[in-house]
Amino acid sequence: MVGLIVLDFRVGKKVLMFFKSKQLIGLDIGSNSIKLAVIENSGGKPVLDGFYFMPTPGGSVNSGEIISPPDVANALGSLIQQAETKKKGICASVWGGSVVVKRIQVPRMDVKLLEEQIKFEAEQYIPFNLSEVNLEFHVLKKQESTPDSMDVLLIAAKKDLIMSYAEAVEGAGLDLTTVDVSGFALSNCFEFNYPNPGANHIGILNIGFSACNFVVRHAGEVIFVRDIPFGGYHFTEEIRKNMGVSYEEAENLKFGAAGEDSPPEVNENLLNAMESFLEELNRTIDFYMTSSSMSTPIQRFYLSGGSSVLPGLKDYLENHMQVSMEVMNPFINIGFNPKNITPDYMKQIIPYASLAMGLGIRKKGDES
Repeated sequence: MVGLIVLDFRVGKKVLMFFKSKQLIGLDIGSNSIKLAVIENSGGKPVLDGFYFMPTPGGSVNSGEIISPPDVANALGSLIQQAETKKKGICASVWGGSVVVKRIQVPRMDVKLLEEQIKFEAEQYIPFNLSEVNLEFHVLKKQESTPDSMDVLLIAAKKDLIMSYAEAVEGAGLDLTTVDVSGFALSNCFEFNYPNPGANHIGILNIGFSACNFVVRHAGEVIFVRDIPFGGYHFTEEIRKNMGVSYEEAENLKFGAAGEDSPPEVNENLLNAMESFLEELNRTIDFYMTSSSMSTPIQRFYLSGGSSVLPGLKDYLENHMQVSMEVMNPFINIGFNPKNITPDYMKQIIPYASLAMGLGIRKKGDES
């Protein structure tokens, strides 16, 4: 029996309060790995008590969709045993083709009237039957284009997607208390650690195994979210198919590309994949720029995700896009429990932890 789930999409809202009794576990279910962030309250400040991860069971998750909830439940149960935590509340995030985030412009009206009107507006933009989705909206207060109109973010997630996450979480004996959108969770992590970013338009690229979460922030708000179907898997495949090696060999060659003994063909294939990724990224940026008259060029990008550490990728993107690229550090304003975590381990998990941390700093019923 699936319990109560709070669909609480955090659209650029600050998460600054921590109550131990209501603190949630941040759960990042990826196509390649499952990551768990356990955060405690220490003197009113968040402290990472433990960060755990393991490979996602083969075939159980595909492009954000949980194909086999029982397999994911078993893996999650193993992680919880490692964590040795009594917490039960989980905050997870969703992304992929069953999630839609769309910025629209509507006539200016009272928010209560907008609540009644939003379903009619959503029918024009959401490519699903509205009875099949959970629908939320957020008025972008700092993106007002005219006195007679206002910008609104529509957020929709298919109900069967949410139910598959609930089945996996509850199958591990836990409670799926809150569901967020991955792009918003990344934004929450960024805002908590970079309260004064020094640029008006910030881009976040969370480059995972099968896809890249693309987020644009302006004046403390999320104004654009899109998932790019290109990730580390595509880099590995470029090496595998062109060099005639196994998938495991291709993975090892990919991450060892910067070594002296790396065959030159590896770098050539990685460069081909980088070019393809850049094309996808530029198409997404073009779409962002044409999505609203208020869209402005991105001034700085922050990188996260396991595939963001591919040799040469950061420099390649920076050189070809002529935009500063910085590795996103999810631990700038978050401490750690020295009994469970060493400084070296913290450094090692920086590229992998942003999404889980953005979820873990949430708490049940938090407000801006």
